[in-house]
Amino acid sequence: MHKPLNGMFRVLVCRVRSRLCGLPLDAVEETLRPQPLRPLKSPAVHVQGLARIRGPQPPDEELISTAFRLPFGRGSIPTADPAAYPSAAEIRATFDRVHEQLLAEHPTVDPARL
Repeated sequence: MHKPLNGMFRVLVCRVRSRLCGLPLDAVEETLRPQPLRPLKSPAVHVQGLARIRGPQPPDEELISTAFRLPFGRGSIPTADPAAYPSAAEIRATFDRVHEQLLAEHPTVDPARL
């Protein structure tokens, strides 16, 4: 948890769609001006998704557990309590597992299905 300076938290305020968000300043590594958007030449393999292409499979629960998905799923309500969420390391490890699985499965998918 970030400690307040003189009883006050210093935050960087930003807008994400219709929400105002505040990030503790000591957690900010870099800020950039908005960058121009450009279309992808072809979608990255991890963007195509697993279950949407091939349907859910039993090993998917090992990639992203129900406990991991609950705080982020449809109908979930965000909270400011960091203990309600997986750690950054857990999130990264989950994304890495999904990415590895996508790389393994992607060559076996018929391009017509993509």
